[in-house]
Amino acid sequence: MRTVCAVLAPRLVPRQGNASRGLGRLPASTRRRYILLPMTDLIALYGSLMRGLSPPEAPATDGLLAYVGPCRLSGALRDHGAYPGLFPDEPGAVRAELHRILDTRALDLLDDWEDYFEDDEPGSMYLRRRLRLLAPDVTAWVYVSNLPKHDPPVPHGCWRTRIVDREG
Repeated sequence: MRTVCAVLAPRLVPRQGNASRGLGRLPASTRRRYILLPMTDLIALYGSLMRGLSPPEAPATDGLLAYVGPCRLSGALRDHGAYPGLFPDEPGAVRAELHRILDTRALDLLDDWEDYFEDDEPGSMYLRRRLRLLAPDVTAWVYVSNLPKHDPPVPHGCWRTRIVDREG
């Protein structure tokens, strides 16, 4: 279960080790049990959730995310069939869209859509990670593939082009 201090505020996570710096004015009982991790308020989308590509069954993100602009991710995009998967440890660049997270409920909604289970990462289809983007130079949440790398690469790292090529 995820506990969030406030919308787009730092996230409280169970304490590991003896780290308790930066807890400021939290009660001592809370400082002993939790540490603060920064909340990234940006998310990069590179597949079926990009504007104009969402299937009818995709979650509605109106009011939860706001489009910022295009972005590029480091890594290779692979075609998993109806959706792509990012492999950030492979060479290449991927075209994506940068969105600002307006409401932290967006992460819960997207975690469900991407089959990401924070408490069962080996059983997840995707893993949500904070990654540094190639452009712009910011850190954002990105869903990376947790599937095997045997699927074919997406030429030019662009899912939108891949969909147009399939339909045309």
